[in-house]
Amino acid sequence: MCKTVIWLLLMSMILATPQTHELQYRQKRLIVEIEETVIATRDDWNAFLNSSLGYGWAGSDFAESKDWNCYKGSMSISEGEFYEIAGLNEYAMRANSHGRRKQFFTYGGVAISALGLGMLIIDYATKSPGDKIAGTALAYGGIGLGLVGVTFTFYGVRFLPPKLTVASFAVGVADEYNEQLRRTLEEMR
Repeated sequence: MCKTVIWLLLMSMILATPQTHELQYRQKRLIVEIEETVIATRDDWNAFLNSSLGYGWAGSDFAESKDWNCYKGSMSISEGEFYEIAGLNEYAMRANSHGRRKQFFTYGGVAISALGLGMLIIDYATKSPGDKIAGTALAYGGIGLGLVGVTFTFYGVRFLPPKLTVASFAVGVADEYNEQLRRTLEEMR
């Protein structure tokens, strides 16, 4: 009886090992999900223009998509964490800095616009009906701050891409990391 139990335990450990390694791989692997498809090369763009409009384009290559998401297993992670896990610390620092800059311009612009609107409301609320001069500096300041805030927000949303690097680079990093992870797990067997 005792020998049978020990034999069953050993067999279950041996049979469970590949599943455990596969489970570890699935939990630790890096995944890149591309959000949108963008025409990436001049040749693709020329083919598109020739087929739909009848003429080509002689410009430079088009930028590839920077709108992608990254995951470790099934958990969503930031671009900085993605590169840190992959061992690319320089890219991780730059990606974190880019994310903070994007947040500063986007949310800072909204806050500045709200402050400008608040100044306009205070100016309007404190003005007496016959007083045309009092509070005009406050009103102009509110309009100015509102415009600065809208400009900041527009810059943060429109001109700063969602990610620092393009999707194809991230996919290459993920593939290389996943290959190394699989080899490491195989060596542990």
